[in-house]
Amino acid sequence: MKNVEQLRKIKEIIEENDYIVIYRHIKPDYDAFGSQLSLNRVLKLNYPEKHIYTYGKETIDNPPFIPPMDNPADEILGKCLAIMVDTSNKQRIDDDSHVKCKAILKIDHHPAVDDYGFFNYVDTEASSCSQIISELIQVNGWKMDHLTAQYIYAGMSTDTLKMTIDNCDWRLFEDMAFITNKDNIGCRFDINGTNRIIYDMTMDLFKAQAALSQKVVFIDDTAYLYVMKKDMDELHITLEQSKDMIHLMEHIVGVDKWLLFMEEDDHINCSLRSHSTVINDIAAKFRGGGHPFASGAAKLSYEETQEIIRLVAERK
Repeated sequence: MKNVEQLRKIKEIIEENDYIVIYRHIKPDYDAFGSQLSLNRVLKLNYPEKHIYTYGKETIDNPPFIPPMDNPADEILGKCLAIMVDTSNKQRIDDDSHVKCKAILKIDHHPAVDDYGFFNYVDTEASSCSQIISELIQVNGWKMDHLTAQYIYAGMSTDTLKMTIDNCDWRLFEDMAFITNKDNIGCRFDINGTNRIIYDMTMDLFKAQAALSQKVVFIDDTAYLYVMKKDMDELHITLEQSKDMIHLMEHIVGVDKWLLFMEEDDHINCSLRSHSTVINDIAAKFRGGGHPFASGAAKLSYEETQEIIRLVAERK
């Protein structure tokens, strides 16, 4: 449930700081970028006299919708309030340069495993961190524009799997109505154009999905897929594009849990998903974490991935 008093407190903290830098998590998704970029834009619109920056080293392959990060120099970071969005614990912050900032404010929707900020706003009932940003805007009466709404929509749509998961409640649709209302953004919201920006794929990616779907392995109600560097090279896809392969297994009748393993350098990363079985504690055993039904783990050995498959397949 949103906390109006705390959302107003965030505004007070922002107004007390002339320099602000906004971070998000490693292996960023659209909610990480959506919450980061929408907050960056709305603060610039409402506080043009302030110095607002974005920070992050990793990206996803969708320019120009995802612009380059500002990544200000150390002397600027030393003046900054750092706002961390969509990042549950310190270890997942994209780049350790945040230690140079004078203070950290955390805004997140993941289970609170690490309250690393001097002020932590965590709402686990929110479907996405982008949804929290929409409520921050509403509560504080900030003005916004169409691009702000597009960033928020991208985060809300993708983190809810196109509005198909259980926490798509009245509150989400109320917030969706707010960001798409032409009276709030100054024009009609282009939902078709925004969906195409987020979800359209190249022909190579389409062919890669068709080829990789043949490599999915099934164990009872569990499905899993390995996408190795050899696959990426042969199918002409990037590591970032391989993340989309998690959706190949999402709507198969009889499959409740599905796993995607992606090779990167000398290790393997894993995405875990489930319709009804809690699996984030399994990710936590392998230095990962996330939501009960959507989590991940990184820098795994092949042997560890095999153990994850066994644990998930045995989980009923």
